[in-house]
Amino acid sequence: MLVCSGCNSHSQTAAAAAAETPATTPAAAPVSTPPPAAPDAKSFTTTGPLVADQQADIATERDGRVVNIAVQIGDHVRAGQLLALLDDRALRTAVDACQARISAAKAQVEDWEAEQKSATADLRRADGMRAEKIIS
Repeated sequence: MLVCSGCNSHSQTAAAAAAETPATTPAAAPVSTPPPAAPDAKSFTTTGPLVADQQADIATERDGRVVNIAVQIGDHVRAGQLLALLDDRALRTAVDACQARISAAKAQVEDWEAEQKSATADLRRADGMRAEKIIS
């Protein structure tokens, strides 16, 4: 009798589990599972939250309205890459005004230099006339 019962615990455990399962349990619908894909040596699949190893908070040095965003969240960026454009109409107007003032100042300097050349010529002529005793 000991030889018939055997030492294999797996067959006894499976038989005991089948005996304990109630007969009133409805039969489960067969579930089809896709065959597992052949694993690629360079990739793997997992689930869970993603956390960035490196990230940077970006702040502007000037106030203004953003008119164009050149990158999307999650894009890889390089140092010096354009990320967004601010509305620069007010700054361009200020630059144009400063350039106009510079041009006006240069024109004024040229006018003063012309006046200096004229005054120098007048002085030489007057010195020559005084030397000839034409004027006092």
